[in-house]
Amino acid sequence: MNETDVVKQIVMDHARQGIHLFRNNSGTAFNSTGRPIYFGLGHVSKSSASLIASSDLIGFKKTPYGAIFMAVEVKKPGWKFYAKRDFKQAAFLKMIHMNGGIAYFTDGINKWDYNGKEVL
Repeated sequence: MNETDVVKQIVMDHARQGIHLFRNNSGTAFNSTGRPIYFGLGHVSKSSASLIASSDLIGFKKTPYGAIFMAVEVKKPGWKFYAKRDFKQAAFLKMIHMNGGIAYFTDGINKWDYNGKEVL
């Protein structure tokens, strides 16, 4: 199973629980003059991309009082927290968590918080 398969599984599993998640692709494209065009949540410049990286899935969980923002960073099975990009993704997850949202890494089976510690 690759990361794309895990993303599909997570979106479907969460939908059954009434949680709405949407794919958040981010990156840089260049127009015909060579000017960079940044896309994806929080990806507004080259310098912003060097500090933080938004999650693969963005969405919300409905509650009786409104909705809670969610960010889910999907990893392929067997993933371990170590790469430079993992720290940028963790910074985004931490920001969401510290502001009342739900945010975690997952491989579709396990979940880890922004420190790479396993959560239930």
